[in-house]
Amino acid sequence: MEKSGALSDGNDAIPLVIRDAILATTELGLRYLWVDCICIQQDNESDVRSQIGSMDIIYSHAALTIVAAAGDNADDGLSGVRSRRRMMPQYTACIQGLHLIGSQNKDHYSQISDSTWATRGWTFQEKALSKRILYFTESQAAYKCQVTTYCEDAILETDYRRIPVEVHQDLQHEPRLTKGCFEKFFRYAKDYTGRELTYESDVLDAFKGAMNLLEPRVGEFFWGHPMDGFDDSLLWRRSEGRRLETAPRSFPS
Repeated sequence: MEKSGALSDGNDAIPLVIRDAILATTELGLRYLWVDCICIQQDNESDVRSQIGSMDIIYSHAALTIVAAAGDNADDGLSGVRSRRRMMPQYTACIQGLHLIGSQNKDHYSQISDSTWATRGWTFQEKALSKRILYFTESQAAYKCQVTTYCEDAILETDYRRIPVEVHQDLQHEPRLTKGCFEKFFRYAKDYTGRELTYESDVLDAFKGAMNLLEPRVGEFFWGHPMDGFDDSLLWRRSEGRRLETAPRSFPS
């Protein structure tokens, strides 16, 4: 990766989704792209620890976060950028001489919430910590920021306010140790623990940035639990239909 041209568009060793993200970044007029699997030195434990502990800074200070909300792996690319064709079913009708075209797309909220991206533990912080997200779904793109949502399909645009983006601006002015702060933690924990990790030993690392964000408002964390609300944070129950996971061996209990 340190060689000149290693990230060139013709290098098939680079996953398609990264090559598409490079193209999208360029077309957006942005200069830099941060990709975890490339920008974190996987064989350098010190760098891994440093960057995992800085995810709140990385995502919250990014111009935007690009999300591949279609496909199952990194070789599927970003739908509509170049390499992956979109599925945009439409229908036509003629009413009293007026020709109309309608969309049969599934709404964006469903496409995003049903995506593989939405099931992965490591992607939770992309959703929770980013101020702006650009989603590439099977049918179109949607842009979500802290105040509004824009999408390509104007017909369904009013529904896209439901697209899940965890705006953390509200925490900046929230007094410390309030009910709202702890409710934010519980919402994060519920979403995160419903996701999947390849290695259960990553369970705290993939939540580290969220804990960094919450710590000034809920206090210090101990093994993923806020110390100032430790008793309440232990009052959890398993979601219906989910099997009880075994805690990693490194956990104290």
